[in-house]
Amino acid sequence: MEKAVERLAGMQKYRENVRNICVLAHVDHGKTTLSDGLIAHNGFISQKLAGKLRFMDFLDDEQRRGITMKSAAISLLYTPKLPVGGGENAPEPLLINLIDSPGHVDFCSEVSTAARLSDGGLVVVDVVEGICVQTHAVLRQAFEERLAPCLVFNKLDRLIIEMGYTPQEAYERMRNLLYEINGVMSAFVSEKFISQADALLATSSEARDDDRDEPEVELEDAKIVGKKTAAGKLKPLFVQLVLDPIWKLYHAAEAEKHGYPPEGKGLNEMASSLKLDVEEKDLASTDRKHTLNAILKAWLPLSPTILEMVAHSLPSPVQSAPHRVFRLMPTPTLKEELTPAAAKELASAREALASCDTTPGCPTTAYISKMLAVPASAVHGMPPTSKETVFMGFGRVYSGTLKVGDVAYVINESYDPSAPEDGACQEIVIEELYLMMGRGMFKVDEVPAGNILAVGGLDKYVLKSATISSARMCAPMGMMMFQVAPIVKVAVEPESVADMPALLEGLRLLNRSDAFVEVGLMDTGEHVIAAAGEVHLERCVADLRERFAKVELKVSPPLVSFREGVSSIGVAEATTSNGLLTIRATTRPLPIFFPRVIEDSAESLKQILLSAHHNDVDADAVAALAPEIMKKLETSLEAVKVDDDGLDGVIPKAMSTAWALGPKQVGPNVLSIGKMLDGPGGGAVGAFGKPVVGGAFGFESTPSSATSSGSKCGLVNFSDPATVAAIEGNALTGFQMATERGPLCEEPLFGVNVVLEAFSKIDPDRGEDSDDGAGEDQYGPFSGQVIAATREAIRQSVLKASPRLVEAMYLSVITTTSEALGGTYSVLGKRRAKIISESIREGTGVFIIHSYLPVATSFGFADELRHSSSGASNAQLMLSHWEHLDVDPFFTPKTKEEREEFGEDGDAGPNIARKLVDATRRRKGLKVEEKVVKVATKQRTMSRKA
Repeated sequence: MEKAVERLAGMQKYRENVRNICVLAHVDHGKTTLSDGLIAHNGFISQKLAGKLRFMDFLDDEQRRGITMKSAAISLLYTPKLPVGGGENAPEPLLINLIDSPGHVDFCSEVSTAARLSDGGLVVVDVVEGICVQTHAVLRQAFEERLAPCLVFNKLDRLIIEMGYTPQEAYERMRNLLYEINGVMSAFVSEKFISQADALLATSSEARDDDRDEPEVELEDAKIVGKKTAAGKLKPLFVQLVLDPIWKLYHAAEAEKHGYPPEGKGLNEMASSLKLDVEEKDLASTDRKHTLNAILKAWLPLSPTILEMVAHSLPSPVQSAPHRVFRLMPTPTLKEELTPAAAKELASAREALASCDTTPGCPTTAYISKMLAVPASAVHGMPPTSKETVFMGFGRVYSGTLKVGDVAYVINESYDPSAPEDGACQEIVIEELYLMMGRGMFKVDEVPAGNILAVGGLDKYVLKSATISSARMCAPMGMMMFQVAPIVKVAVEPESVADMPALLEGLRLLNRSDAFVEVGLMDTGEHVIAAAGEVHLERCVADLRERFAKVELKVSPPLVSFREGVSSIGVAEATTSNGLLTIRATTRPLPIFFPRVIEDSAESLKQILLSAHHNDVDADAVAALAPEIMKKLETSLEAVKVDDDGLDGVIPKAMSTAWALGPKQVGPNVLSIGKMLDGPGGGAVGAFGKPVVGGAFGFESTPSSATSSGSKCGLVNFSDPATVAAIEGNALTGFQMATERGPLCEEPLFGVNVVLEAFSKIDPDRGEDSDDGAGEDQYGPFSGQVIAATREAIRQSVLKASPRLVEAMYLSVITTTSEALGGTYSVLGKRRAKIISESIREGTGVFIIHSYLPVATSFGFADELRHSSSGASNAQLMLSHWEHLDVDPFFTPKTKEEREEFGEDGDAGPNIARKLVDATRRRKGLKVEEKVVKVATKQRTMSRKA
């Protein structure tokens, strides 16, 4: 291994001969098995163990569950074949850095880290199951990270053994699947389809190049036949040359397995006629499946075919850098203007990254996508340590050469190059660099641009991800895109109070080891772990208990996040404590597509809105983002149904008056500009707010013209621009606070449009030169009073607008049999699932059920589903969207019919919304209205035991 590592490290300096690739797929589609085959090509594992060893799954939980949970990298060497026509020079060997990633949606953060460090991706698809939930997600991930995708059709043998397809039917299945995948990609970018030359067909143990859409050829006389002539008479060339021989092999193996003579040649005869190098013991084996696999490995070997495609179809770091630079290093937003020298240094770092420059003296830039918790025994060449687990930064060098002993800067995502002293940039010395070989880490002295690496000694400086640069004047690299949000939480505490310090240290280590997990402290003092889903949560708790804290834990039932919305219009007022200013808030629901698009486009919105306040943003880059978001709004299915009024439709009206978004400046709630009124019932004297969001999207809004100059007797002087600007700024803060915590159960608001109006009381005795009351009085600063009044007005208006609880929904895809349909639907019904569709997989008895399942009812769903169907049903869950629960949590019967149906107090049937609200409030320690005595006239019987 040491010699192999030396050779691999020596190959890193040839950037044009490096390929950084990741393997992406839905769970159980064969990623790790494919990786095993590629690793076996370099002799690191036996060919016989390929697909069984799962070399990249080195965690005990991964081997036990049979799924990948952590992305891992390994470097391979491959020498391409000579061209068909020959050549003067032999092809140069390639260094292939392979990253295996999980397919389970709960570990999507690992997919994000793998995609960020790669230049291309192998998208593996099971030809029987086709495009699944996570296949869509990884295709989106590849597109967002600007990866070059290559398609791999896997498990081709299932079409023969399980489905019983003929070669022609298999060809039609694969062709339709390719069209379907192209359709998915076309939704991401128009007129860019996966090249059919990049597609690849593979079984679980062999692979073959995809056919191209060429005319059929009569092999006897090599006569080209047009499509019309060939229709119905001749087979496609791909069927004749590729599929027919494979089918003959399988049919011969099946016949020999049952002792029947094959229709044509037997397996041994075929191997002889193909002149394959197959060992005699394999040909003589009584297990004909083993013989079949040996023949296929010799005839259609997996690894050379895949690696040849990687060599010719996927880009090198030098080729991919110009296309990815905007995604990798977006133009930073600067608080202050840079000096010419600083601006030049900042630009040089970006230019070096765009060209993957390694010339001496150029800026060195690397990105750490996550921190790895590695057993100390797996790190070769590391100084002696007493720690069982050490942390390594999993990353890639994008420009320059990173060397041991170099002085560098660790830059986090909030770093502003115009304010380098703000604490977001720390100086370090590079202590250890390692080449990653699966679980093992091997020490190296330097790593040039374009290569994957592990960096030691960063655990004091990097929490989850960071940029490493030799220059202080360097922009932080862009944030990674995650497919879901950590919405499933549990509270943890030690069994023994004396173990609390160990728990706190374990939580700190867990937070560093997982790029997606969130660790926090609730207002009640509980320590909370937030994860992507149930499986991810189980993995985090197990790591905390067994690896990091090493203490016994008490784990609470899962805590689910909710949102709060409205279903009608509500109006409420709140006055500042000193009585000078009154804020009137009007809330109404936004069309449902608005908040969904806003949440999906949060990162783009952040750049657009920041550009409205600063001039140092790349105007061209921002200008390209705004139309993209508007297109998402206009092409939304709900928008097509609602917004049919053209320029006077819902979207222009909402966007042209948009003042701000919240919470956190880019949330799914819209604050629209309102009016300043001349007294409680007076006319408008001006606009309250500015269309900042609408202006950033190019909408022009004419502010409401003043109907009067305003009363000079008002307690607040609205004619003073400074006073109005201060009030508007405070109102914005109040809006952000109100949308962060709603009135139902202190959860963020979702899909609420807020309009604010401000007016002051009239004092007839006030003169023109009187104080405007905007200073400080016995109630505290006036700014704080405005913030509190705005927040209270919005909260009260939400309560008056028929509030609704908004819950997260999973997209559930269930595969089951006809015998298990009854039990499956029973489980879905108990958990409030909404059935979307039911279909049967062609040629099988397998049913596929699509449904929306509330996250709050999803815990234990998979286990109950398997139990009720005797193992015949299997579910995949993926976070889909937020949906309003159409039940009024404050419902009380009013009519005679309602009282008969729901009881006098509305408690005859379960009010799901009320139960969820009360449970959330009780968990947070908030007041809950509960009846201590439900029936005062009922006798209370107590048994007395002797």
